[in-house]
Amino acid sequence: SSTRGNHITYSEVTVEETGNGYTVYKYKNYDNGYMDHEPLVYQADRYILDSGGDYNFFRDKEEGMSMALERGQILSQEIYDNNKSIVKAIRYNYNDDENRFNENVRYIRFVPTSFNAAYTGEYYQSYRFSAGYHYTYFPYLKRKKTVDYISTTDSIVTVQEYDFIPQYRLLKEARMQDSRSKWLKTVYSYPHEELNLFNHNDMVERNMLDYPYISEKKYDGTTIERNSTIYG
Repeated sequence: SSTRGNHITYSEVTVEETGNGYTVYKYKNYDNGYMDHEPLVYQADRYILDSGGDYNFFRDKEEGMSMALERGQILSQEIYDNNKSIVKAIRYNYNDDENRFNENVRYIRFVPTSFNAAYTGEYYQSYRFSAGYHYTYFPYLKRKKTVDYISTTDSIVTVQEYDFIPQYRLLKEARMQDSRSKWLKTVYSYPHEELNLFNHNDMVERNMLDYPYISEKKYDGTTIERNSTIYG
């Protein structure tokens, strides 16, 4: 099926809070740009004569390379009051690096299939195969923008941005821009970035990667807090 067996694939959900307005959630889905990619190649071992008198592959549309990694991620959230006036809007952006699809595992799918041609009464058996990629990239949150509406002409905008080390899926830097357009930044340093310090090499060999040994906060370019940890 077009939903690959998923029973629920909502693109938009509205949640009403009695006496307190409602919230509209929108998600990545098949109908808003996140269809599966075409397989690299697909083939069947025989043709059949269709009702129009044309010969087609037994299965002319193979299941594609799944985009399930991204489907279901929230795209936006809008909060309305009882008068249907918007109170808050949040927009989400995710890893959109055009090279992210290079992180994958190759596959070959080989399956038997069958078809009952109602217009001829014949029953066909066949085999089909396809080749493609299982995507393995990190679909991390990249940016979050929040708009709080004070009135119809006034609002407060807050932006949060995130940088990750994709190889290890570690948060490297978190930034928040306040309503005065000033940035609060937090930067993290991890053992694999300085193997010669302390016992970092041992930590990496034990796969202890997600232990930042330095975290530093800066506001408008000035350091306001710095923490350093030595792991035993």
